[in-house]
Formats: sequence, structure tokens, C-alpha cells
Amino acid sequence: MKRRLLGVLTAIATVMALSIPVGAAELHEPHQGTECPDGEGLVELHFVNNQLDAGTAAGWIFVEFEDGTTVSQLADRVNRKNQHWTITADAESKLVSAYTTTGANMTGADLIGMLVLSDYDCKKTPTTKTTSTTKD
Repeated sequence: MKRRLLGVLTAIATVMALSIPVGAAELHEPHQGTECPDGEGLVELHFVNNQLDAGTAAGWIFVEFEDGTTVSQLADRVNRKNQHWTITADAESKLVSAYTTTGANMTGADLIGMLVLSDYDCKKTPTTKTTSTTKD
């Protein structure tokens, strides 16, 4: 009886573990809160979503800043197992969060893997064009 109960409990645990979906790639926690020390001009942020399956279609990144501004952009570069985005924003903007999705309509499945802020550069002039919206 105990072996049967243990077998049933193991089967239930296995089914539950397999039914939990893989989460979206959200910005690596230590990178949240990044900001330029002087807060003047523009900042260029370089994000990388790595650990993707080979051949994953270009995805979108959604970046949220403390002032309520959000930026969305299609991947600048797609490699075998990672994707890159370069975002330019006001240097006084403090990075709050970011996540990635797939699909041409920006509402596809979540990208998996790890999303990191690879580099940021506080500078005075923009180098890329982005689409920005402000939350209501």
C-alpha cells in the first residue's frame, strides 16, 4: 500500500513539474535599477537574451524606466542562440525592468533563457532609433 501511494505521489509530482511553463526571460535582477551617475544626456543600453534554442525567430524587448516610459524594439541582431538589442534613452531614466517576446505583432510567446544588460554607456548623442510610449 505504501509503495502504491508513493508511486501515485511521484506520478502527480512529475505531471505537475512538467505542466509548469518555462517563464519569460525577464531582466536579470542585479541589472534592475541601473542608471547613469550624472543623469545628463543619453544612455545607450545593450541587452542580450542568451540560452535560446538555435533558430529562434527575432524577438521584441520591452524596457520600463522609473519615470513610466516604456521602450519596445525588435532585435538588432540574432545569432545562433542569442539576440541583441541596443536602446537609447534619457540618461536620467532609471532602468526598472525588461522582458522579451517573439512574434511580428509583439504579442507572441515569451522568449526563454536569460535576459541581461550586457553594457550601458552614458553619452550625449543617440545612435539608434527606438519606439517609446508613456504609460497613462
